[in-house]
Amino acid sequence: IQPARFQILNDHKPTFRDLFFIVRSNPFVPPGHEGIFLRGLHAGFHGDFLVASHLLTPQIENSLRYVLESHSVDVSNLMSDGTQPVKILGAIFGMTETKQIFGDALCFELRGCLIEKAGYEFRNRVAHGFVHEGECYSNASVTVWWLVLRLCLTPIFQTIVEQAKHEHAEQPKS
Repeated sequence: IQPARFQILNDHKPTFRDLFFIVRSNPFVPPGHEGIFLRGLHAGFHGDFLVASHLLTPQIENSLRYVLESHSVDVSNLMSDGTQPVKILGAIFGMTETKQIFGDALCFELRGCLIEKAGYEFRNRVAHGFVHEGECYSNASVTVWWLVLRLCLTPIFQTIVEQAKHEHAEQPKS
């Protein structure tokens, strides 16, 4: 990850303006959260993983819910007292729809990075204030940043591929 990040940073020195297209109208980024994602992605490109990890890591859970809800998936639990809290991250990863939308491999990787004790458990450690400053520059932090970048870029790449297929289909055959 770091060699790729260094290459992008050295070749392009991405600014907020350069990165805005990634978060604008992105199906992974809930409305009103664009600035958080933008600042976190920018910080990661520039090596400030303390900021990137604290901005982006907590956003993943809500973004997964947002994507599921956009696919008409109920992400809440009906309790016996009539309340209906949202599902937590472990329950979200256990849902068939999550695996169908994001794929088994990505769900496995996210789960390991974010909540599994046998993995990095980075989301839990960040959310509860257990991550010390040095850990913000660890493989866990860099990997979580990269996964968020991937999750944000995937719909953009899918759109580009679909447009290319559509354009190819419209070309006259000789």
